[in-house]
Amino acid sequence: MERRAQWAQDYLHSGYHEHVSHRLQVLIPEELDLALAQAAARERISKGEFVRSAIEAALAQRVADEDPVATIAAINAPTADIEQMLAEIDTRYG
Repeated sequence: MERRAQWAQDYLHSGYHEHVSHRLQVLIPEELDLALAQAAARERISKGEFVRSAIEAALAQRVADEDPVATIAAINAPTADIEQMLAEIDTRYG
């Protein structure tokens, strides 16, 4: 795995980012700031939390794009014995 992707994966799964904060200043156009404020308000969170979530999602997506196993794991689909899964599908839709 590429070094950057490994760092992102380790970071996202470490929980370390929840304990240490660093200030980041980003200059954005007024229109983007308005759209950001509206999106954050819809979700009832701060603009900072909206941006943090977007950054985490982008990093996770990069890892998933570079690692097919991470892509499958990110789906968080239920898992079980194949026969059990097929029986459940058949019961539901069969």
